[in-house]
Amino acid sequence: MSINKRNCTPVIPCHHQHRLANCFNPREHHASYLLALEALDDYCHWVEEAVMPIACAWIEEHKDAVYAKVPDKYLDDIAVVIAAAFQIVRTYPFYKKGLELGKELDTLQKLTEADPHEINPVWAAVYCQNASRVEQDWNRYRDLLDDTIHWENPCLEEGKKAVE
Repeated sequence: MSINKRNCTPVIPCHHQHRLANCFNPREHHASYLLALEALDDYCHWVEEAVMPIACAWIEEHKDAVYAKVPDKYLDDIAVVIAAAFQIVRTYPFYKKGLELGKELDTLQKLTEADPHEINPVWAAVYCQNASRVEQDWNRYRDLLDDTIHWENPCLEEGKKAVE
């Protein structure tokens, strides 16, 4: 996605193919490596096509306050504009509340005990569905690959399943 920075207008591409398609030869790389790259590319698409337009809309609604903190020579620098917007967001009660909630989960134990299925049930379900498919695929070739593949499905370990 490109950004017309002065008015923060997102230009959303119409294609939905992996930008990394055909960049790597499956015969030359480990399957997990290729899946990770495609997943990272999916994440980049999501940020560009969903998150950035929301950020741009918020910046547009608060344009005077945001751009008042941006030096003239950086008006076209999206990183500087986002940083100026973030300084404003940090003053909002919802952000401060989030910081306080984060302090409650400040230990590894508390973070491990937090159940993503309760916090983000849809994303957790998608993750578990994908993890189950990967596990099935690896198991299909386990007799050929022996113990060179170390895959443990974290969703099955926890007894978690995809939500319907």
